[in-house]
Amino acid sequence: MFSWSADTVRFMADACRRTDFHEKLTALLLPYLKPTDHICDAGCGLGYLSLALSPHAAHITAAERDAAALAVLRQELDERQQDERFAVAYIGDINGSLNDLAIPLRDWINDTAPGLCAQYTFVRNIPQERVVGDSGSLFCVVPRDPNATVAVNRARWNEAKGGYETLEVLYRSESGDPILLFVSNDLGTVPTDTTELLLTDSHPDTLSWYPIPGIVALPYDSENERRLAYDFTFYSQEGNDGFGR
Repeated sequence: MFSWSADTVRFMADACRRTDFHEKLTALLLPYLKPTDHICDAGCGLGYLSLALSPHAAHITAAERDAAALAVLRQELDERQQDERFAVAYIGDINGSLNDLAIPLRDWINDTAPGLCAQYTFVRNIPQERVVGDSGSLFCVVPRDPNATVAVNRARWNEAKGGYETLEVLYRSESGDPILLFVSNDLGTVPTDTTELLLTDSHPDTLSWYPIPGIVALPYDSENERRLAYDFTFYSQEGNDGFGR
C-alpha cells in the first residue's frame, strides 16, 4: 500500500515538474467537461491534476488523507534538523469578514490556495472551533510538537513593563492541533494592539510570535542566527507574494 512520506512528496513533486503528463491528461478529459462542472479528484496526491483541470471547471475538490498530509509536514520539520517549533503558511486575505463570504470558508481556502490544499489537505478541513478571528490575513499554524499548548491572545504593548500584556484570550488548546489564524491591523483604537501566539512545547521556554498581516514574518533567534518556525506557504499560487521561507 502506498504511503506518503517527506521523501515520496519530494520525488512526486520533482517528477510532476519535469513532465507534462497532467496537461496531456487534462487535454484528453476536456471533451467530457463543461465549465459548470464540479470535479472531485479523489486521491489527488500532490494535486497537480486538480491544478491543471481548474481553469476548465467551476470548482475542483481535491481529496487526500488529512492525517497523512499532516504527518508528512511534521516529518519534514524533523528531517530539516532545525530548531523550528511550528510551521506556518499564508493563505490569503478576505474582504470584510467571514460573514461576508459567499461560500463556506473551506471552499474559499481551496479556491484561494489550491496548491497548498492539494499538498496539505488538512488545511481546508480544520474545523470551525480551531478558526481564530474572522477578518484580515489568514494563516495556517501547525505546531511541530503534537502535544504543544497553543494560546492566541489580543495583546497590547506596555511601555512601563517593556513588554506585551494580554487583553483577551482568543484561543487556547493543549492538543497541538493545526489552527487557522486571522490577523488584522484593525484591532481597535490603540495602534499598539496586536495578535500574539504563545507556543509551549518540549523546549524550556515559551515561544512568542507576533504575526504581520499579508506576509510570513517568522520568529527569529538573533543570538544564534536561526529561524524558529518553518514557512510552508505554496508560493506558486497566483497572488500570493508573502515571504519568509
